[in-house]
Amino acid sequence: MLYANTEHRLQLLTRDPTRRLGSGKEDAEEIKRQPFFKDVGWDDVFHKRIPPPYFPTIVRDTFY
Repeated sequence: MLYANTEHRLQLLTRDPTRRLGSGKEDAEEIKRQPFFKDVGWDDVFHKRIPPPYFPTIVRDTFY
């Protein structure tokens, strides 16, 4: 069952934005219902209560 959700994940990468997963009337709710995201606490994500897994080291503030 390692690849059970592969089809849904590939739909996120569909080149045509009108056919991409989450681009329909249900918007992000369509993505949130996918089994891959079943353990995500969306309220915690929205309120930024989950610490990021990685903090980048910033060398400079600008690109120039």
